[in-house]
Amino acid sequence: MKRRVLTAFLMLFFAFALTACSSSNTGTSNGTSNGTSNGNTSGNQTPAVSIENFAFNPAVLTVKVGTTVIWTNNDTASHNIKSADFNSPLMKKGETYEFKFDKAGTYDYSCGIHPTMTGKIIVQ
Repeated sequence: MKRRVLTAFLMLFFAFALTACSSSNTGTSNGTSNGTSNGNTSGNQTPAVSIENFAFNPAVLTVKVGTTVIWTNNDTASHNIKSADFNSPLMKKGETYEFKFDKAGTYDYSCGIHPTMTGKIIVQ
């Protein structure tokens, strides 16, 4: 019995590790490894932040004034976004929230339910 439990645990662990390593960044990346975006979008691409594994991805996103950013909850848990400048409603898996940044500045935010989840939008 213990061997079956251990085998099942190891299979789940490696499956999770493989999916975590293969996750894609939905933001517009400038090739840096810190998740910062340069805000250059092409075509109809909208800068996006994915909420997954209890984290914002990318954690830091740089956009131009007038840009709308879309957050998508790809996590199994519900999340929301709390900032001094904007707040989202509770988002269940698959739900989105968008906010248009009309002023230059740095906008720190977190999940109101899970305050250790933090992110930043830099508007230039």
